[in-house]
Parts: sequence; structure tokens; C-alpha cells
Amino acid sequence: MRSEFVCKNFGLGFHKPEAFCESQWRWPRVVFVLYRLLMSGYSVFAFTHMVVMYRQNKHGHSVMAWLTTWTFLVETVFFLLGAILALLHFSRPGHFRSGDGTEGAVAESRPGHFRSGGGAEGAVAESRLRHFRSGDGAEGAVAESRPGHFRSGDGAEEAVAESRPGHFRSVDGAEKAVAESRQDKGRSVELGHFVYTNDGSTNGTSDALETSGHGGGLQNQVGSFQNGSSKKTSSVAFIASQEPGSNPTPKHAASLNEGLKPRKGDLETGAPSECENAPRSACMAWYLQAYWVLSNVIQVFAFIVTFVYFGALYSADESLGLPDINVHGLNSVMILIDNVVCARPVRLLHGLYPLLYGSLYVIFSVIYWSTDKVENVLYENVLDWNQAGISTGVSLGVAVIAVPLLQLANLGLYKFRLCLHDKLYGEQYL
Repeated sequence: MRSEFVCKNFGLGFHKPEAFCESQWRWPRVVFVLYRLLMSGYSVFAFTHMVVMYRQNKHGHSVMAWLTTWTFLVETVFFLLGAILALLHFSRPGHFRSGDGTEGAVAESRPGHFRSGGGAEGAVAESRLRHFRSGDGAEGAVAESRPGHFRSGDGAEEAVAESRPGHFRSVDGAEKAVAESRQDKGRSVELGHFVYTNDGSTNGTSDALETSGHGGGLQNQVGSFQNGSSKKTSSVAFIASQEPGSNPTPKHAASLNEGLKPRKGDLETGAPSECENAPRSACMAWYLQAYWVLSNVIQVFAFIVTFVYFGALYSADESLGLPDINVHGLNSVMILIDNVVCARPVRLLHGLYPLLYGSLYVIFSVIYWSTDKVENVLYENVLDWNQAGISTGVSLGVAVIAVPLLQLANLGLYKFRLCLHDKLYGEQYL
């Protein structure tokens, strides 16, 4: 539990993006997609039916003035986006796959690609330029003149670049340089790497090419490299060629020596992942972050709407129509089912997002009430600003008690779900 109270847990980074697109349980993907389509379809129907019936009955307030409408609209968008993500994951299985923490979108350019199940994002092979990204946070590019090749094994990129005798390997997502110095027809071949920061400038590239020297031998060996991301620190492997009798410049020697030094954690535990050293939001696409925010809001406020309606507003002598059942009752049932079925994670500090949502509605209700203090009372004895003390007390009670308790309950359900998954399948999901 102590790990939940870390400032970075306010953020929206997560090391396993596919958790937002698949079931916690080993269902066939098509079954999960059908489930998502069913939930989103019914949500759209229920919201549309509620709006149509409300307008036919000609109530005094706008349909969009109610917290119920706001919340069910959020729920509808949440289920629609969830269905889109499930379809995308079904049609392009590698799009969200990571394994150890990063999105595994795989791009191809002519020759082909490989995927790593152990945390790698993918590889792009192009004519004479091989580019791979490591799921443990380092990105690299290796160009081979002719004989080199890439291998992927055991869920980790293992890149092998050969220019006759030299080679290097990447294990578990961390570049591990192995330099060999052999004499082959009077030519010494060595391997190194350097680290550069891609901030939009070409300094990293020019510095790398300056290290070649010696008649441009390195440029002829390596060609060019590319980094598709911005403002990331990347480790780039290169092969340096030195003619007999020539001495590398200090800059060249420093680059080679740096390349041959094992970095902390490379051999024992693997290099730190990008998700650990960089903002963890870098591991999540914006639409996954938006989906996570919606889930945090709706898995709290769906239950608040249900509890407030049946606890303070509903009278037993009133009849319940289908719209009321959908937006005040089934809304919570659908969210509870979704929390059990889906692999979506929960963080305790994400209770911040329903707090912001609730605060926004309170501000709206004050503004709406101020335009007509007699007619624009939405929830009598609950959120009636003619009785400011009661309304303030209710608002603070929701913020200080209801939201934290519901978020804690959702976290408990999530932890129980992970524990049950481990028991059923004999392996950890995360």
C-alpha cells in the first residue's frame, strides 16, 4: 500500500499499455471485443433514450444540467473508447504489446521486422540501415554494410551487427556492447556506442560522424541513423574501422572507450527502462491516458449517482421508468462488471480525477443556480445553494469521504483481481 503514495502515481504512465485493451482473464479476443461492443452499444442506446424521453416530458431544466446526465455521458464515451481500443488491439495485436513496459508498435519498411515479447517495441529494417528500439528504455540504430543481421530471442532484442569479425548484442532491452579486436587482413575492427539526446538538433548525429575520422571509414560503415522520438536519450551502437598504424583522435578513443564500459545494471538486472528514467507518460499514448482518466471518473461517480439517487432523491411511491433504471441503476452495474472483466489498472492517487470532476460540477451548479435562485435548484436538500450550509456539507462529504472510499474499493477489487489471476493461471499478469 505504501507504494501507492508516490507522487509519480498521480501521472498517467503505465508499463503495460495492452492492459487497457484486453480482459484480465484469458478470454478469446473476439469474445472480449463482442463484450465491449455490447456495452458500448447499450450505453449509446440508454443515453439516447434518456435524452429523448426527457425532452418529450418537457421538464423545466435542461437535460444537461443534471449530474446524472453528465456522468452517464462520460460513461457512454468511456465504453465507446473502450470498444475502439479493443477493436484496435484485436485487428493489430502488436500495436499495444509491450511485455516489460513500452508500447510495441512495429513498423516495417521493405525488408521486414521482428517483435520482442520481453519489453521491446519493434524493429525497422531498411536497406543498409537497421533500426531497433529497446523496451528497456534505450533506442539504437545499427547500420550494416552487408553481412549483419538481427536476431530476436526470448522476448528481448538481440541485435547482431557484423562487419567481418565484430559484433554486439542487445539482451533484455539493454544494449550490451561486446567488442572484439581481431586482425583481418591488416584491419582492426572495433565496436562502440555513444549516448546522445535528441532535442530536435543534429548535434548527436554530427558528433557521431566526427568520431569516425580516418578517411570517413565509419561513415562508410554506418551510413546514417534515425531516431523517431523527440527529446529522448538514446544509446546508438556503431562500428568503427581503423586502418593499421593510425591512431584514433582523443574524441574517437573516448567514444570507443565509453562504448565498451558496461553500464550499471546492464549485466545483472538490465538497464533501467525508459518508463523508469523518463516521465512514465512516455509509455502511454494520449488516447490511453484519456481512457484511463474517464475510467477513474466513472468508476467513482457512477456509484455516487446511484447512492444519492436511491438514498436521498427517490421515493418508494414513484414508478421507475427504463431511463431511470438505466442511468441510476444499470450504470453502476455495468461499471462493476467492467471493473471485474477488464485488466485496466487502478491507482489510489487517481482519486484526484473524480475530485476534479466533482468540483467542476459544483462550480457549474453554483453558476446555474445564480441565474435563477428560485427555479434553478437542481437537487433539493442535497445541492440547493439557497441552503448553502447543507450544499457545502454534502460537497465536502463527497470529496473527503465518498470519493476516497470508492477509489480504495476499486483499488481493492483490482488487487483481488490480480491475485485471482495469479492463482488461476500460475503466473503474474504484471
